[in-house]
Amino acid sequence: MKIPFFVFLILLSANLFAQSFVISADKMNIAYIGIDNPLSIVSDNCSCKDLFATTDNGTLIKKDSCHFLYEPSQAEKATIIIQKKQNGKLVKIGEQVLRCKRIPDPYPVVGNRHSGSFPLAQFKVQQGVVMTFGESFDLDFKAIVISFKITLLSNNQVFHTQETNGNRFTSNTIVAFSQLKTGDIVAIEGIKCIRSGGCPKGAGTLTFVMR
Repeated sequence: MKIPFFVFLILLSANLFAQSFVISADKMNIAYIGIDNPLSIVSDNCSCKDLFATTDNGTLIKKDSCHFLYEPSQAEKATIIIQKKQNGKLVKIGEQVLRCKRIPDPYPVVGNRHSGSFPLAQFKVQQGVVMTFGESFDLDFKAIVISFKITLLSNNQVFHTQETNGNRFTSNTIVAFSQLKTGDIVAIEGIKCIRSGGCPKGAGTLTFVMR
């Protein structure tokens, strides 16, 4: 499933080959692998239908008019080459470099915590497990938890275990939370999620110690 990453305008112009062109970009000229990165390209004195673009990294498809869909194949720089159709031939207008990155692996959290100690009162009001890409990743891209297993232990003895479909704790698990005490352990394992490209291997375990 391709999820479009919409790019907003930051005007980046160049005067190469005596003609100016503009590529719309965002995220400091960053394109992400695995999703469609829409680009808009315009040039002075040139109709959009006569503009063409190629790249040395991935695929660049003209969608309509001055709009293109770009998907990089490697996490490295990509050169976007702009050409125009003139007298039946393609003439280079200029080029621009974009940085290409991989979308970071999401990881599971409960109440914005990824394992470690957890205030007992705060844990008892939690509703489920969610996936996050981290605060530094501001692209509107989501991963959804579809199942997990939760185990509650007191003095190293299991007093509740539940396999759950979806990302929310069941009513039985929430009732069991009332029995948790300081020092008890909550283990959440086998977390599975869905997102474009699948979920990272080994990202599905959380362990919390109540304090």
